[in-house]
Amino acid sequence: MKNNQTAIDNSFREHIEALSAQKKYIGINYLTDINELLSVTAIIKNITARDDHEYAQLSSGEEIRLDKIVRADGKTSPDYPDYDFSYNCSI
Repeated sequence: MKNNQTAIDNSFREHIEALSAQKKYIGINYLTDINELLSVTAIIKNITARDDHEYAQLSSGEEIRLDKIVRADGKTSPDYPDYDFSYNCSI
């Protein structure tokens, strides 16, 4: 089975760890397994590792793989430099 964990930029990992230590509500944009961009506002309670992946455990009860986080507290991951946040959904 191929490991689909992507290496995480060290400076961005440190940013996420610092946010976890601050225990404040932040905005997080992340990709699901089917590449949907979702947003949540929560506190990062801690960072855990299991099954060859690292996860941010949120106060909302969600767990997000660190390599799927596109932006945290306004800082975009260097792993997603071209991600476009300017889309406008209208019906």
